Amino acid sequence: MKAFCKNFIIFLIPFAIVCLIYTYFDPFKVIYHYDNYYEAQGEAYMTLNRDFVSSSNYENRYKKEAYNSFILGNSRSLFYEIEDWLPHLDKAKAYHFDASGETLYGIHKKIKYIDNRSKIENLLLILDHATLIQDEPKNTYLCYISPQLENNLGVKFQLNYLTTFFSPKFFLSYFDLKISKAYKPYMEVMGIDNRPMSYDEISNEIKFDYFENLILEEKYYTKDRMLVFHERTDSVSMPSIKKSQKKMLEDIADVLETHHTNVKIVINPLYDQIMLNSEDVSYLENLFGKKNVFDFSGINAMTQDYRNYYESSHYRPHIAREIIRVAYLKESYDISDCQD
Repeated sequence: MKAFCKNFIIFLIPFAIVCLIYTYFDPFKVIYHYDNYYEAQGEAYMTLNRDFVSSSNYENRYKKEAYNSFILGNSRSLFYEIEDWLPHLDKAKAYHFDASGETLYGIHKKIKYIDNRSKIENLLLILDHATLIQDEPKNTYLCYISPQLENNLGVKFQLNYLTTFFSPKFFLSYFDLKISKAYKPYMEVMGIDNRPMSYDEISNEIKFDYFENLILEEKYYTKDRMLVFHERTDSVSMPSIKKSQKKMLEDIADVLETHHTNVKIVINPLYDQIMLNSEDVSYLENLFGKKNVFDFSGINAMTQDYRNYYESSHYRPHIAREIIRVAYLKESYDISDCQD
């Protein structure tokens, strides 16, 4: 029995060491408090869970900052810059509450969470089929929903990240980065990024000005980057708003009505040119008001020109800026003006 216990303890030692290393370095920044989640990145950095960053940063600041205006959506909503939004609002203190691969489930949780803490005077809600169809939380390490939003202790949340850290590929790539201080292409699949960006911790806004500068210098659309701009076909998405989605959207509408929120809902102009199903658009218009829903999906001048995109998933800030102008000024609109 003593021999068994001894061997068992020896067996556990490597796991204990890895747990101590994980706790010390906190590679995903999910253990300790941070005033700035993206501080001092260097040439390469861990891609963080934006759901957790957005929720934790908001939790740290909402009492002091008194936020009253919010941008919600997936990573495409990042490019709706607050400096472009504020001129259309009255005495607003705005916050980006985005999440990578955001789900309708996550948006519903966030709005219910904000409801108990801040006024919601303005809401810019960025949607597409991929967001609307997801009525459950995602189960990938960049998209785990924050414990704050689920109102639990986050034991499963923390175990998921510890398990990810135990992955040999992740462990080796992480310490390769720590030791070499240099990004290597193989690290991308492990969630290590080297894209230069700036971050404002008050608004939780990320900007990729480096890429805009490359575009201005005509150095961005290289042969390799052009490979992602595939041929498109004229198509329409399947209906995404079913019974569970309707319940969540109705809950959201009730919260916004209580706050007398000025809400604008944008359907993303995606490069794939797949039009959001008319049933979904009609439901959103009936629930939130036709004047508050702006559908830019499908084939149009925004989606025709690849220069309006960084790659096949994310459109550039000048497109978001134009969408804001249309949504808030309600000017006569010629979509051909959106060519860059």
